[in-house]
Amino acid sequence: MLMSTITLTLFGVDGESGMARYCLWPLSGWRVLVAKGIAYLILILLVTLPLSPASGLAGGLIALAVGQFVSVKQVIPQSRWRFRTGGSFGYSVAQMLLALLGLGVVTRLGGSWLASCIAAYAVSLWLCGRRLTLRSGIE
Repeated sequence: MLMSTITLTLFGVDGESGMARYCLWPLSGWRVLVAKGIAYLILILLVTLPLSPASGLAGGLIALAVGQFVSVKQVIPQSRWRFRTGGSFGYSVAQMLLALLGLGVVTRLGGSWLASCIAAYAVSLWLCGRRLTLRSGIE
């Protein structure tokens, strides 16, 4: 679950100037979030491939759903080549518990529950993408 802290700081390395740059691009907010999320999900799939990729993907989607909410809400500065940052401990605990819940449900009850994790990610993507788009002023 150490990798889940990466999602809490999706814009951390970019900083405020990076957020301003993203807001100037003629892209919707959800497209920026998808581009950042795909790299994370590919990494999760590679790590969990020998064990249970469906469960890993479920946990990764939930971690990404919570993490992108925090990332869009506040830009937490992150040092390069560091997994840990000075973010809120409460968000980290909530994210880890929800990601473990998603992972556990898919592991115990089957891969069909992956659809609920995908739905949670899609709702988060829509809400956070909308917030990012409104921040930029592009409709």
